[in-house]
Amino acid sequence: SHWTLLVQDVDKHLDEVAELLDYFHFLPTWRLDDIMISYATDQGSVGPNIDDYDVFLFQTAGQRRWQIHTRPVSENDFIPGLDLRILPEFEAEHDWLLEPGDILYLPPNVAHWGVAQGDGCMTCSVGFRTPTFQEMVADWCDEMIEHHIPPGRYRDGIIEQQQAIGEILPQALSRMHSLMKKLLETDPEQQARWFGRFMTDPKAHLQVFPREQDLTPEEVKQSLQTSDWVMRNGWSRFAFSSGAHQDFLYVNGEDYGLSKTLHPLLVILTQNRTIEMAELQKWCQIPESLEILTRLFNEGHLIFDHD
Repeated sequence: SHWTLLVQDVDKHLDEVAELLDYFHFLPTWRLDDIMISYATDQGSVGPNIDDYDVFLFQTAGQRRWQIHTRPVSENDFIPGLDLRILPEFEAEHDWLLEPGDILYLPPNVAHWGVAQGDGCMTCSVGFRTPTFQEMVADWCDEMIEHHIPPGRYRDGIIEQQQAIGEILPQALSRMHSLMKKLLETDPEQQARWFGRFMTDPKAHLQVFPREQDLTPEEVKQSLQTSDWVMRNGWSRFAFSSGAHQDFLYVNGEDYGLSKTLHPLLVILTQNRTIEMAELQKWCQIPESLEILTRLFNEGHLIFDHD
């Protein structure tokens, strides 16, 4: 009794659940992560806990009582050894009873405790993608090392005799600071492209596989002409950004540099999960846009309605 079942990434497997995300178009889609469903029997709960990210709690069936408090909590306050950050003690400041159709927004680091009131309680949690500073810096440094740091080694300037031969002199430290500053200089567009790839990188268990047999641009064009709509793969993350001379489409950790004349197409591709054929008709006639559409179909990110 009092049990709770949590299932993550349900939107990636059920279109009916993914449709809930259409109600969150007031937020950038690249910030959303997944929909987790919590199903509980009467009095079921994971206990009072804290998340580091924004979350919307949508009650879809039954009732759940939510209590929160906004007092500061340190890492030492949680029960050790658990996957969730569970608080052993909890004193509520606010209390709500959510019924089907109700929604509660929780900012990051607000302690909350949800308890099912009766059987058949189901809550959908719409969570945000919130990488840690450490994850961002580590990934950016990997990007710099792999693509932007030139080969070379540290070299001394003019070495003068020093009394304490074990001392790192201020001149050496100044040279080091100048070298590191130069090596870590960032081109804004390069960093923007990295961020687009980083924020669309899929989870390890949600890898998209390419089509078994590639289509040619002409085959894609013909298939589009006989389709009513195209759907984005539910496991694919789409976003785009505008550069100085090109726009960039990001899909599952990859980027595609495209002419700025294709900007409206990028809006179409990233706006909705289902794309009406009428929106793509024009772009089938332009070689560059047909080429990127062909790549997206062949890589498995776009799906025909008859697939």
